[in-house]
Amino acid sequence: MIKKNASKFKNTKLLLSAFTFLSIALIASCSGGGDGEFTVIKGAEVGTFNQAQANMGKKIFSEKCASCHKFDIKLVGPPLGTVVKRRSTDYILSQILHPDKMIANNDTTKALLAKYLTQMPNQHLNMVEAKAVLMHLTDVSNGGGK
Repeated sequence: MIKKNASKFKNTKLLLSAFTFLSIALIASCSGGGDGEFTVIKGAEVGTFNQAQANMGKKIFSEKCASCHKFDIKLVGPPLGTVVKRRSTDYILSQILHPDKMIANNDTTKALLAKYLTQMPNQHLNMVEAKAVLMHLTDVSNGGGK
């Protein structure tokens, strides 16, 4: 009888541990969650919206990003139509410029990899180009730029 109760307790404990792990993973992968603790870029200044920058970013996005990302639907990677409302500027720029460091150190990025099963490749953009892409994403988020 004691062995039977110990076995039930062990199974309950295992089930509770699995539930806790899955709950944490689900919370981390939710689009409304935080940015994780780690970002490569800290305190980035983008400035006010600039349509010329957004237009440059649209061109870069179509050349470098559109094969994996759409705005309203999942493709290879997550949809990016509202990413500027869900993620910080530092997170977005870090993800664009240093996806390898983000996957190694950022819990949100790790959760996205677990969900989408494809690591974002480094597109070798510079900061000016990355900020232009961010400006384009801001334009799209505000209803323009598609």
